[in-house]
Amino acid sequence: MNAFATEPFRGNPAVVCILDKTPSDQFMERLAHEMNQPETVFACRKADNEYDLHWFTPKAEIKFCGHGTLASGKGRMNKMSLESVKVHFKQWNREDDVMEFETLTATVEEAADTIGVIPARIAKTLSFRGEGDKGILIVAAGDAKIDNKKFRRTFGFKARMLTPDEVLEQTGHVIGGVCPFGLKNEMDVYLDISMKRFETLFPACGSTNSAIELTCDELFQYSFAKGWVDVCKGWEEVESRETVAVNNDEL
Repeated sequence: MNAFATEPFRGNPAVVCILDKTPSDQFMERLAHEMNQPETVFACRKADNEYDLHWFTPKAEIKFCGHGTLASGKGRMNKMSLESVKVHFKQWNREDDVMEFETLTATVEEAADTIGVIPARIAKTLSFRGEGDKGILIVAAGDAKIDNKKFRRTFGFKARMLTPDEVLEQTGHVIGGVCPFGLKNEMDVYLDISMKRFETLFPACGSTNSAIELTCDELFQYSFAKGWVDVCKGWEEVESRETVAVNNDEL
């Protein structure tokens, strides 16, 4: 985990181990040595939402680590977000289809590399200010970008993205795991037509190392989307170039 950062590979790194019980000191010392990061923090559950924290450098236990403590909070939030999404999918008996990975899926590129698909098939969720204090979510293909003119024409107001803190407050999901499932608050969800090119896509599932494969119809159903919109650009050019390339190959 990276503390003091809203993007992967920035801030202060720390290894976070979230455990159901406290292991032995020897185990924690050996694992911290093996990880060889500045700090390894063990968050050991002692009650439903209470944890004991233990901080280790590669050489010894220490009394306190500020960025390790923040990283452990981020790690617990990551896990809680994932669990809320799994609960959401239980409505359709799809919770077991949520995939968890050893590597990050926090960006389109990372998700594509981890899953083994082209970036365009990653369904990214973008968070915007709506009317009043309520935000809206737009799910689009990984290669699509918001077109400000289309956005204003569709919604009647300017496209303004939420800050990372606002995203967490409104969705309950951390940056890198934002999705239209298991939301903390009720939000209007819209799906961009850039995704209709594909039979299946891979949206995140609340954490920075998770995803699920869904058809467009399933994505619409499970996100309780209000409708399909055309508010993105960029992907049409890619599709056009690919079509031209195929046609040239047939000549």
